[in-house]
Amino acid sequence: MEDSNETYLEEVRLLLREREPKLETLVDISLKKERNAQQAKDAKVLGLLQSKDARIEELEQRTVQQEADYGKLAQAFQDQKRLLRALEEQEANSNEVISDLEE
Repeated sequence: MEDSNETYLEEVRLLLREREPKLETLVDISLKKERNAQQAKDAKVLGLLQSKDARIEELEQRTVQQEADYGKLAQAFQDQKRLLRALEEQEANSNEVISDLEE
């Protein structure tokens, strides 16, 4: 950026040394400097946006994975509850049979 400023100043100095500097040329040089500065800003903003987009994508993928993991855990929990209920029923039936045999 410093080189472009030095180049700009040198071009302006050379034009001003001329007997009749052309206003159009001075304007063109100024516009070129502004355009370069704006392009540098745009590149920086684009880099930041791309970085944020990548982070958002990463977080979305993590969310999807965690939701899938949660779904698996919830299913496993439900399966364990069903198994526990079945075992409790089996225990109750076994206790009835034992109670009936003892009588």
